[in-house]
Amino acid sequence: SAKCWKKRPVLVKATENAYLPASASCYPHGYGQTGHFCLHFIGSKTDGTQKEDFEHQKNIKIAKAKGRGLLKSNKL
Repeated sequence: SAKCWKKRPVLVKATENAYLPASASCYPHGYGQTGHFCLHFIGSKTDGTQKEDFEHQKNIKIAKAKGRGLLKSNKL
């Protein structure tokens, strides 16, 4: 379904107290049985076009804002 392909804002835990804002495609894709899912960070480019993906970059901004709020409230 189309929902499976939706790109989503995520936080990636880098260290005990550090999280990186990112965007993930939530459905494996790629070549045969060795598919992958994409995880984009600020300035990341896509496999196919080698250009930044607008939706991924937008999700990174959302993750950054939400993550900042979660850190302030100590919910992470």
